[in-house]
Amino acid sequence: MKQENHCRGFTLTEILVGLTLLGLILGTLCQIFLSQAEANKRQTRVLRGQQGLRMALEIIARDFKSAGYPFGDHPFLSDLSVWVPDSFVPKAPQAVTPTGVLTVTSGGNQPDLLSLFTVLSSESNPTVLAQATLVGDTLIRLAINGSQTNEQYNLSDMIYIGKPAEPALVKEISGPCLTIDTDPVKPGNQGLKKAYPPGTEVGEISLVSYAVFNDQNDTGGHYHEVGVPVLKRKTNACGFEPLVEDVTDLKVILIKNDLYRLQVSVAKGLPRTGDGSTLTMSTRVMKRN
Repeated sequence: MKQENHCRGFTLTEILVGLTLLGLILGTLCQIFLSQAEANKRQTRVLRGQQGLRMALEIIARDFKSAGYPFGDHPFLSDLSVWVPDSFVPKAPQAVTPTGVLTVTSGGNQPDLLSLFTVLSSESNPTVLAQATLVGDTLIRLAINGSQTNEQYNLSDMIYIGKPAEPALVKEISGPCLTIDTDPVKPGNQGLKKAYPPGTEVGEISLVSYAVFNDQNDTGGHYHEVGVPVLKRKTNACGFEPLVEDVTDLKVILIKNDLYRLQVSVAKGLPRTGDGSTLTMSTRVMKRN
């Protein structure tokens, strides 16, 4: 006897219901995946921001702590307008007028601008005299080769000789020799006020400035990418070089006497999508006397 087969396929309605349920499940899983990816992206950005803040604070604090050594008490600091070349001094995001070893140009509700006179240590800085000098000499010979001298120094650079320090301006560079002027107020090149033996320390004095550029203080985007605030560093006549992106603020706060708080903030969220939350770190540093 012939048996009947009662098996049948899915109806169109069942298929549509199944596809709808599958779509909902896949959509939910996709949303969970995207949310997790966004959370990971934000967490990565926070960690990168923390690393950037630590690096920025370490660099600024290092320069801050060494600022003024070994010339911090010299009278030349009281008349910096004749000592500091115009190209050394920042004009943006605010004009700076150096007033001593440490100059804080307040930004009000915008970031502060910090400028420091310091000796940046390198293989050729500081160096020493290769031979003795006499009172009145305007030519000094350094114990580094001509290539190192040309790499380290430029015309109008500020240097110091000896301790206590005698400041001078570089007027000419020839191999390992520098022609100097110890009193730019007077015409011509003024010579050394003291005699120095070979081995006397000679170092370049740098004006180092830190500034945050953002859409408010750099509206034309000349110093930063629009929408991406950045902390930058300027040394002498060089232009501003980027240090850390997404930095939103720099504050230098006097606590008492020569004790300061350095405070740096970085965008915690995603500034390109309008998340304006920030992460702030600070450290206390003492200015040299």
